[in-house]
Formats: sequence, structure tokens, C-alpha cells
Amino acid sequence: MRRNLFALLLIMPLCWTACEKEIEFSGKIIDPVLVMNGFLTPDSVISVQISESRFMLGKMLDEVPPVVKDASVSLYVNSEYKEQLSHIGDGVYSGTYYPISNDIIRVEAKVDGFDAIWGETIIPRKPLIIITDSSTVISTMGGNTAGEKEIRQVFWNGSLELKMTEHASEENYYFVKGQKYFYLEDGRILSMFVDLGIDELLEQIDPDHASFLEEELFGGYSHMVKNLFSDRFVDGRDLFFDFRFHDLIDMKTYINGVMQEELKNEAEVELKVEIATMTKGMYQYITSASRSNATNGNFLVEPVPVYSNIKNGTGIIESFVPYVITFRYKKRNNADAEDPRYPYY
Repeated sequence: MRRNLFALLLIMPLCWTACEKEIEFSGKIIDPVLVMNGFLTPDSVISVQISESRFMLGKMLDEVPPVVKDASVSLYVNSEYKEQLSHIGDGVYSGTYYPISNDIIRVEAKVDGFDAIWGETIIPRKPLIIITDSSTVISTMGGNTAGEKEIRQVFWNGSLELKMTEHASEENYYFVKGQKYFYLEDGRILSMFVDLGIDELLEQIDPDHASFLEEELFGGYSHMVKNLFSDRFVDGRDLFFDFRFHDLIDMKTYINGVMQEELKNEAEVELKVEIATMTKGMYQYITSASRSNATNGNFLVEPVPVYSNIKNGTGIIESFVPYVITFRYKKRNNADAEDPRYPYY
């Protein structure tokens, strides 16, 4: 009996190997269609990118879809023709018109060999926000580290309190985002997202936020997406945001109480806090795209379709209107640290 069982265990892996079979795709190969993408905002002229789609099993799947440089792209505002958008490079077409709230924006694109495509969005209203308190403080902390040598740390501390009055009797969608920009002496501009620490508040505003959006879809790591919320449970109410910021901006060395001269680089830091209203379509696109990305490669779940509002093609044209608050301060770091975002790590 043991001998038969041992022989069976030897044969089973061979059987599994023999069962492998390559199945050729026998379905219909879908021809490329035009893709139009653009998020519109009153802070910028209307701009979209036009490219071609790629068949999911095609040989060029890993390559960037080719952009379209010879499209005829027309802009309509409130059903009236406004202007032709011009190609400015990399498939991006831009005009001269800055949209305003309640504008109905429609963009049409025509390319030889493709069906004409178009997308439409309504520019939302700006969020109603009042700054109730704001402050910045520079503080220094020190301590003996080795005998006569002392290291003193210099911190920039900022606070910001806001009140947002939610538009009543409307279906509204919002996002909150923090971001830093570092302007370096050599001309480089680096950026990084800032965790605003408002997860608990957003969970109270929208109970589905933490369990659905943040954990299931995005794993809790997306700074952009985890800060989405709707007004389902706060329609017409005042919302209060309390932000606190803390940044190490310099480290000074003292020996016997005398500050030592050290070669350092300096960067100007621009900290932006952005609260924006956005269209329902933009909300649906971000959540569906993130959910689709989360299921990518998992053959046990059904693929999630990504929201699109482009007719005869695919892509997205939606809009948002931000309210932006900006802080600026200087940050110094040792000359051998190339990246001021993480100078002491």
C-alpha cells in the first residue's frame, strides 16, 4: 500500500504538467478607438489629451498608447461654439478659454479613420469656505548630544482652521488634498503629498469612507483618493477642518555655545491645502479606476469597468473647482543631501 502511494505521488506532478494547454484567443479583436482625457478647472484654460486605445491582448499593451497629433478639436460652451483647441505637444490640445462655474463644456474631436468623439461636463460651484484661524511659528529645540557639542533643531509649525458650508439640497462631491512643492536653488521643483490627518473626520462625514473607499479599494495609502467624500450625511451643514503642520527646517550645530558655520542648501517650500468640489462623474471615475487597479491580476474577482463619459470612444472629461490655501517658508539642509524632502533619512 505504501509502495503504491509513493508511486502515485511521483506521477501526480507529471500529470499536472501534462494538463497545461495554451489556448489561442478566438474572439474578435477590437479596433482602436479615440481616447479623450481631461480634468477641467477655472484655474486653467481648457485642455485635453487625445490618444488611441490599445487592444488588451495586443503586442503593444505595455507601451504607452500613441497620442494623436492631427485631430480637429472643437470647444463648445453652453451649446455655443467657442474655439478650436490647438495641439501643443504630446497629444495635448489647449485653448484660451477659462471656464467658470455652471458652464456646460463640450469638447469634440475628429480624426481621419476614426468615429468622431465628444464629452461634456458642467463646471461645479466653488466650495463655500471661510478661514476662521491661521498661524505660523518657528520654534527651536536643543539638547546636549556629545559633551560640548549641541544640536539644535529648528521647526516650522503651521495651523489652519476652516469652516465649509455645504451647498444644501444638492448632490455634491468633494476632495481634500495636501501637497508640498520644493523650489530648489538649482531650478528643480520637487513635490510630495501631505497626509492631512483628517481620516477620522471624513469617517464621521461619510460612514462608507473608511470601510469602502479607503480600505477595500485603495488599501489606505492613496493620499488623493482616500480624501474623497460626498454630502450624503451632511447636506447643508457646516463642516469644520482643523489642520496642523510640523516640519524640520534646519539643524544647527553648537560647540561651547558657538554656532558652527556649515555649508547648506536652501529650498523654498510651498505648502498647499486644497478643498474642491467636483462633478459626480469625476468621483465615479476616480473610485472605479482605483477599484479596477486594486483587482488587476486577481483572476478570482470580476474586472471592474472604469467610468467613462466619452461618446463613440473612451476616456473622461470632468471638472472640479478648488479653494486653495498656501503657506510658504524656507528649509535648509546639508549640502550633501540632494533631496530636501527627506534630508535627514
